[in-house]
Amino acid sequence: MTSTVIEEATPHLYLSALTFVPQKTSFFRSFLENIIQRAKVLAELGGKWPAMELTLTGHQAGINSVSFSPDGERVVSGSYDQTIRIWNAHTGELVSGPFQGHTDSISSVAFSPDGESRVVSGSDDQTIWIRDAHTGEIVSGPFQGHTGWISSVAFSPDGERVVSGSDDQTIWIRDAHTGEIVSGPFQGHTGWISSVAFSPDGESVVSGSDDQTICSHKRGCVWITTRSH
Repeated sequence: MTSTVIEEATPHLYLSALTFVPQKTSFFRSFLENIIQRAKVLAELGGKWPAMELTLTGHQAGINSVSFSPDGERVVSGSYDQTIRIWNAHTGELVSGPFQGHTDSISSVAFSPDGESRVVSGSDDQTIWIRDAHTGEIVSGPFQGHTGWISSVAFSPDGERVVSGSDDQTIWIRDAHTGEIVSGPFQGHTGWISSVAFSPDGESVVSGSDDQTICSHKRGCVWITTRSH
């Protein structure tokens, strides 16, 4: 029904939209002369489109991964420059870092669920590190075992485990304090693993892969594969 109306009265799209377009934009200026009468807006609109809220700068190379702390107060970033930085999410100020130690680009970073104590990072150097989120001190790691670059890492909801996915097509779950293998390697993907995450109850892990599949693994259960993309 909507498509029919649009086809029959296309100019009205511009008439309706122009009312809500900031007046200093090129779009507004281009179409204003063709509009004889516009609807009146009681609330005042800004003159321009709103700018990006904040831009954080400091890394010396491209950024691979960013993540908010659970309370939304900080942002952690991992970069090709092999460093990790933590920023104030409101001011853009560098809160801590740069943290160094990885010998290749950092592909994935995440805060622990409490949002205060730890940050986990996975790297192309095939290692995982867990650091104090304030000082950058190594809390545990490096965790080794993957034979390819690590593409994704995530804490379990209770912060006791870390899951990792890799270019080697495997998934590992480790004790976040000792690095001991809790379960894995989980296999089944035929392409590199691009993303991993725990379920909210911490009982399952889901993974996405370059092989166009999503796999779900629950303790003691088999892989369930979904292919639709």
